[in-house]
Amino acid sequence: MPSLSKLLVTLAVADGFQKPSSIRQATKLSALTTPDMVSIYGRLSESTCVAEDGETTQTAKKPKWIPAYSFRKDHVPTWMEVFAGKESISLAEFEEGLQALPFADPWHSPKSEAAQTYSQAG
Repeated sequence: MPSLSKLLVTLAVADGFQKPSSIRQATKLSALTTPDMVSIYGRLSESTCVAEDGETTQTAKKPKWIPAYSFRKDHVPTWMEVFAGKESISLAEFEEGLQALPFADPWHSPKSEAAQTYSQAG
C-alpha cells in the first residue's frame, strides 16, 4: 500500500501534468477553499498515531494527525479505507473514497458553518 506522503505527492504531480481543460475545478489544489480543506482534514485525520518505533502510541480527544504510514503495529490509518485494498486507484475513486469517510471535527479547526455544511453534504 502507498504511504500518504507518496499519495499526496502523486496527486500534486498528476494535477500539474494534466491539461488545464481536462481538470475539473474541484480537483485543482489551488481551488480548495477553507471549508474544503477542513472537510478533507476532518475525514483523513484521526486521534491515534503510532510512533516510528512502533512502541509509542499517542492519542487525542479530537482528531489531529494524518499518519504518514499505511500500517504500524496494529494500527491502520483511516485514510487507507480510501484504497479499499487496492494498490492504486483513479482520481475519481480517490474522490469517492474520500467522500465516503466519516467527518469528525478536527482539533483546532475553524468554526465555520460552511465547513459543517460542506461536510454534511459529503
